Amino acid sequence: MKTNKLYKKDYNSYQPTLPLDFTVSYDVDIPKNDISRTVKSIVERINLAKYIDFSNRNTYGYDAVMMFECVILGKTLKGYVSVREYEELCRFDNRFKFITNGRTPSFMAFERFIKNDLTMSIDDIFIDINKIIEEDLDINVRRKSAEPVVIHADYAEEKTIPKFWIRKMKIA
Repeated sequence: MKTNKLYKKDYNSYQPTLPLDFTVSYDVDIPKNDISRTVKSIVERINLAKYIDFSNRNTYGYDAVMMFECVILGKTLKGYVSVREYEELCRFDNRFKFITNGRTPSFMAFERFIKNDLTMSIDDIFIDINKIIEEDLDINVRRKSAEPVVIHADYAEEKTIPKFWIRKMKIA
């Protein structure tokens, strides 16, 4: 039997480990009100065949639903996202890591998915999804002159908006 010789006096062949848990869990680490949870729940409820051409899908590509969730989440978080930014988000953002199950699609995978597999532009898909969310949440949308679209829930509209306008009228 061969034995190991220790040449240094203070060296110990036994390496202790610390009982630290570095695992990341979607349920624990991502807040319950995070936008990624909303995107996942909306994507589960909508008809994806309207937005993704499944007949054109190759067997060697990434999962179309996973790629669709990444594209919609990126649009939700940042507005315009380049394909290289999608790759970076999948590499470094925990929300994207959970959607992709730890895989990192390349920028070319995103480009092929957006060009070949989506039936509409990302902006049109995003508008459709926002309409679905408005219908589900019963959000009241109002447009005021040159101001951007203001979205308030019904309870906030009754209490907050009149007080704001009353204060503004007193100042003027």
